[in-house]
Amino acid sequence: MAPSALTAGRGLASIKQYLSIPLGARYRELTNRLQLYPMLALLFFLEGLLAWSLYQGPMFLLDHMALTTVFSLHKALIYALCLGLVDILALYLPNRWGAWDNRTVGKQWLIWGVGCLLGFCIYRFLGICLICFYAPELLSFFIAHPQAAPGTATLMLFAVPAWFCAVFLTLQMAQGKPIPIADAPEAGCGPRQPFPLQEPKAHSSDEAAVGSDPEGCLELAVDSRQVRLPHSRITHVSVEDHYCRVFYAKGEKLENVMVRLALKDIMQELPEASFQQIHRSHLANFRHASGIHKKGRAHKLVLSRFDLELPISRYRLDQIQPMLEAAKHPQTV
Repeated sequence: MAPSALTAGRGLASIKQYLSIPLGARYRELTNRLQLYPMLALLFFLEGLLAWSLYQGPMFLLDHMALTTVFSLHKALIYALCLGLVDILALYLPNRWGAWDNRTVGKQWLIWGVGCLLGFCIYRFLGICLICFYAPELLSFFIAHPQAAPGTATLMLFAVPAWFCAVFLTLQMAQGKPIPIADAPEAGCGPRQPFPLQEPKAHSSDEAAVGSDPEGCLELAVDSRQVRLPHSRITHVSVEDHYCRVFYAKGEKLENVMVRLALKDIMQELPEASFQQIHRSHLANFRHASGIHKKGRAHKLVLSRFDLELPISRYRLDQIQPMLEAAKHPQTV
């Protein structure tokens, strides 16, 4: 194969790997997300000032500092609001495609790309109407100096590179946020610890049960960090693209981590007595299951504590029912 073809193939593989990086636990936290939008607004504001400087010259920027500042702030606010709006609307897409836990870098690029396009349309076609309310002097200036108003093509020339830079830098910031891994599951995995822990403290009854887990722990590599989750806390594992998301109980909440492992590899590390694959994309801990919900011809495994239902493959149902009876003695609902 030609060197150029090999280089192109490696480049495409690198891009694919970059776009498949999960945001999940980082992006799920509201405080982490709220730190990103000021960053986006600042980058769009700086892009606005730079565009004026390149389009009209540095002297125009200095002579009309108030005008260019207000106009750039106006544009940055519109873009930031549109990005936030589309970010929230993505949650309502079918099959939980845009759920916070399912976000990858590629999905976020697509979501924010739609937000940038919406922001551009509002800024370009409705911006004049908004200016009339809070900065009428800007409208008067553009009427008196029509040559100062950039056209659509000029705006796109500056906006597209700015979008790519803003989204890339902001997503790099998002990936740099630490994953909030629970300390309690790690503390209950026996004497072997991959990193120093805090001084022991009083545990709730739920945490005390983890400390005596006789089955051991599942060791996972999460962002160059070894995480150990007690088997008794793991509720289920779900496949997402080339990753697996491991869900575990933390008190009354359901937390999760995402790892680049195949489901069959994780199954080999879990005890068969309580874990079994119920679907091609789901592995369940029957200790957390409360029953089987039948709706029509479909069957679902119920995790009532967390109000979850996992699909069951029809050909696996005969294997699951006896195991569920032995583990929980549930009743079919």
